[in-house]
Amino acid sequence: KKPAGWSSIDLDFTEEMSDYIPKLAKLENDIGAGLIGERYFSHSSLEGGKDTIGFGHKIGADPDIDKDYDFSKGLSKDQAMELLTRDTLSAYRRAFNAYKKEYGVEAWNSLSDKAKVALTDISFNTGNIEDYKKAFKEGDVEEIKSKIRGRGYTPEDSDVKNSLSGRNEAIIKDYIDPDEWSEESGYIRDWARQDNPFA
Repeated sequence: KKPAGWSSIDLDFTEEMSDYIPKLAKLENDIGAGLIGERYFSHSSLEGGKDTIGFGHKIGADPDIDKDYDFSKGLSKDQAMELLTRDTLSAYRRAFNAYKKEYGVEAWNSLSDKAKVALTDISFNTGNIEDYKKAFKEGDVEEIKSKIRGRGYTPEDSDVKNSLSGRNEAIIKDYIDPDEWSEESGYIRDWARQDNPFA
């Protein structure tokens, strides 16, 4: 079911995106950080900065979203998932707007659904896709993998050099490695869109 807000044709809510949101919940908080009983409460972000609640929501980063929740009372799992869906839409919109500004709507629409999810994940995690746009536009899979593997942080008091390495490999495995980048795959997507402009 398409969540509220996914109303634009350009911000299509695909099966890939629907499957990604529960995966993102696990990637963001599989350990249940901040979970007390049945409710999620705010906790310090591992990477520092603003406190986090639920599945990677940075408190104070988006006041328009924050005003709809009373974080002091914690969030039920349903509320935390609703908040994650809203944050995912915001990340998707940022990725779409940045890509469209540089290359146009047709270039965005020519991306595979997996590529759009990967760009959404990058936007969710880093706040933008600036360092990734060109590699996605050129279909440079090796450059995309290299850039994704390069994102991460080293938590204080830790020997872990890149605490996002597991997440990075999961995104590569699910959204970059599948053969959606070849010229043949591009032709198949174009033919599908000609038959169904909303595909």
